[in-house]
Amino acid sequence: ASTHPSGLAAKTTSALLDDFRSFLEIRYQGWKNASLADAGSMVCYGALQRFLARAFPGEDQQAFHNTLLKALPDLVSSVPPVKLWELSRMIKCDPALFELFGSASSAEILTRLDDHRFAGFRRSLDAFLENWGFRCSAELMLTVPSFQENPEPVIDLLKSYMAVDGESPADQLRHQAEGRVRDTVAMLSTLRRRPVLKLLPLVRQSHVAGVLLRWTQRSIQLRERARLKQALLYSRLRRISLALGARLAASGRLAIADDIFYLTADEVELLVSGGEMFPGHTREMVSVRRRAHAELGATTPPDSMRLPAGAYLEIAATAPAVAAHDSGDALAGVGACGGRTTARAAILLDVTQSHLLKAGDILVTRQTDPGWGPIFPLISGLVIERGGMLSHGAIIAREFGIPSVVGVKDATRRIQHGGSITVDGDRGLVHVMAGGTR
Repeated sequence: ASTHPSGLAAKTTSALLDDFRSFLEIRYQGWKNASLADAGSMVCYGALQRFLARAFPGEDQQAFHNTLLKALPDLVSSVPPVKLWELSRMIKCDPALFELFGSASSAEILTRLDDHRFAGFRRSLDAFLENWGFRCSAELMLTVPSFQENPEPVIDLLKSYMAVDGESPADQLRHQAEGRVRDTVAMLSTLRRRPVLKLLPLVRQSHVAGVLLRWTQRSIQLRERARLKQALLYSRLRRISLALGARLAASGRLAIADDIFYLTADEVELLVSGGEMFPGHTREMVSVRRRAHAELGATTPPDSMRLPAGAYLEIAATAPAVAAHDSGDALAGVGACGGRTTARAAILLDVTQSHLLKAGDILVTRQTDPGWGPIFPLISGLVIERGGMLSHGAIIAREFGIPSVVGVKDATRRIQHGGSITVDGDRGLVHVMAGGTR
């Protein structure tokens, strides 16, 4: 509460620096529990997977395992889609709002929402932004503004939600949860007849499976909660840094406020506290770093590399060409959620490109983080270049029962936006139809 963005302008520079230090202390020294949540979820997931593979050797292990982890209760990442759906229903029930969203640009809508006729909706939108607006794609990048700072992508998402008339996200989650409960009961019923060891006939396999399943589900919930707090932490640190940057720009030490992101944390400390040896050269140093950052950002590093100590990777400025595949070729990955779907592919690199997405499309992207959550109720399938079974995209896809394949190398370059593809989440394959590659 003490670092809410609304109160930063009134703080002294010294107080802002203290806040800056406090957040760094949390991130550097107080993040052990969050790290344990990550490790715990991986250990429990792997233990459950191995146990089920031995207990049900004939099953499609990946699909069976994932079914037991669908629609977990109290998963914080599932809340934003539900809230956005509620906002979209408010729009559809109000003729004036419906006409505004159907005819005006997102920027114009935000301006016109200050009209007293829309006061109720504006309050609900502001509450969403306050509670969830710090969750956006690239939410752990200090240089990327959140939805709280730029709400236009949220308006674009609401327009997309308005076009959907099927089940609400809450109903989807409930139906997936019902399926998970049925499959869990059936699994435990089967294992209840089997002892863990012949020497321990009273200890049934259902006991072990039940414990592992509860641990896995709970550890995933804790991991997602830790990600929520981490996103809030980074969002607040960004706003504090920008407030300090504005003070440094006003004093002439920086050209603009967000130049501060081209300084190290130690350099910020020295410059703000008066300990920098060459304060007059800071702007020049930032200019060099901006140029170097742009050059490095234009490169594409390999997924894996091996370098001796002290060596640097030389990266080409352009990505290597990827050969197009013939119609019917399959791109391989890992099935994160079972099922099969065929639809139009939508290549999105960021949530802010959601206006390119049509309801029912298959989302193809490089990687997802919790900020992508609101997109999931709009899609029929998911293909991700990076990530594993416990990546955020995989977890939320299972929440909504969306056929998904992760770890599909170069998917965003091998699949054509607007082309037809089939996602086979059970086998971890993506089939590209005619005109679906480039």
